[in-house]
Amino acid sequence: MKRILPRIETIDLFRGYTLILMILVNNPGDWGAIYTPLKHASWNGLTIADLVFPFFLFIMGVTIPILNEKKLSILEITKRSLILIFLGLVLNLIPKFDFNTIRIPGVLQRIGLVYFFSCLIFKFQKKILVLFIIFITLLILHSYLIYIPINGSEKVELKPNKNFSNYLDNLILKNHLWEFSKTWDPEGILGTISSISSCLAGIIFGLFVFHSKNMIQILLLFFLFLVLILPFNNILPINKSLWTASYVILTSGIGILFYLILNFLKSFDFEFVKLFGKNSLFLFFYTSLLAKLLNLKIFENGKLGLKSLLFVNILKNHFEIYFASFLWSIFILVFFYFVLKFRKFLTNLT
Repeated sequence: MKRILPRIETIDLFRGYTLILMILVNNPGDWGAIYTPLKHASWNGLTIADLVFPFFLFIMGVTIPILNEKKLSILEITKRSLILIFLGLVLNLIPKFDFNTIRIPGVLQRIGLVYFFSCLIFKFQKKILVLFIIFITLLILHSYLIYIPINGSEKVELKPNKNFSNYLDNLILKNHLWEFSKTWDPEGILGTISSISSCLAGIIFGLFVFHSKNMIQILLLFFLFLVLILPFNNILPINKSLWTASYVILTSGIGILFYLILNFLKSFDFEFVKLFGKNSLFLFFYTSLLAKLLNLKIFENGKLGLKSLLFVNILKNHFEIYFASFLWSIFILVFFYFVLKFRKFLTNLT
């Protein structure tokens, strides 16, 4: 059987496609006109858009065994984690710069925490079986916690504002939560526990990829994830906001399959995709920053942002609204492609 090679190129492709999807999902011209696959599930369920975040955590896990070869110290792991958390908080401060209402959770904050705990686990335990037991244990723990009754109710409903995860967010982080929900956060406290399992799934898969010469073993790992989801799916819905066990297992299984597809279908080996994959943190931060800056209401006496001005005049008035909205996200994608090319050019000069 053929061993999965090249290692790093496939990782860059995986990250690259994930980042491209992230830009398309996060940058529509009109949030009320988004093609269905690019919408997040409103609560339960799974769309293509809901694969972006768990794919980030999964592929981060795949790279951790590689980083281990550099023998990262706990100090270095902590430093990297704090940088991610700091950058996430900086983004959340814009544009109000109000520390009294700043959103404390966020995507980068969760990535930072997951990276920290996943690296520590792997630093002290590298056996696949033990890592798999930790993976399952975290999912069972999270599943148990979200079923804790709240407000004296005997019935538990896994609905917005009616579950322990949302209750805990509001209890500890009140006034510092997602502005669209106010009383809970999709990147809240409890979901971080199960998010670590998403990263551990990547670590386990990474160990198989980098140390196993037997392709059958890797395929069996994929089918194991498919089997695992059956009992969890009967208990818990697939839910990104709660980061349920069934969501973790399903997205991890899809992540394994996607990695295998990218590795063997060389026609997907586009250089521009790898360019995106090699600049993941840069892209995440600056695409988020640009979106916030474009929405600053600085035109027409503080009523209109540059994005609205450009979108309406260039796209909305000339195309069907859904297509115009999608074209805007393509424009952002192309813009950052040229930013990366210019950045690479400057790097080569030095």
